Amino acid sequence: MKRIINLILFALFANLTMANIAWAFESPIAARETVQEIIKVDVKNAVRVATIANVTLFGTQTIDGVPLIDGDRILVKDQTDQTQNGIYTITPEAWIRSDDFDKATEIYNSTVAVTEGTVNIYSQWTCKADRVVLGESKIIFTKLIGIDPSDPTAE
Repeated sequence: MKRIINLILFALFANLTMANIAWAFESPIAARETVQEIIKVDVKNAVRVATIANVTLFGTQTIDGVPLIDGDRILVKDQTDQTQNGIYTITPEAWIRSDDFDKATEIYNSTVAVTEGTVNIYSQWTCKADRVVLGESKIIFTKLIGIDPSDPTAE
């Protein structure tokens, strides 16, 4: 499945036609349905880093090897209380959910890219949480694409 998603993302970003990726699926119909599902994704503005463990949602700190400053966007995805996961803006005090992730309707099928970090650099994460009630529903992110920075063969 991961190979198929990477092929579709490549095709979408490279502006290729459906015929170019149909060979990866059982049928052209399956290819079209998969692409349609991915196209429904709500692509958010990139975040600077993503968490690698549970964090305190307060003040400036270093996350994934990157010292954060006031105003940075961060993907919080590893909270013990998964209702706290989401995209936040760093402040010197309590972090706030970013403007594009502070309403339940902005969460389903949201996808965000990570631009920095030791572990999560160049990764992309998606959230399939549906019918979310902020503060009550679990918000779970799964990795769509990314490289392993510790892999010497990764490009």
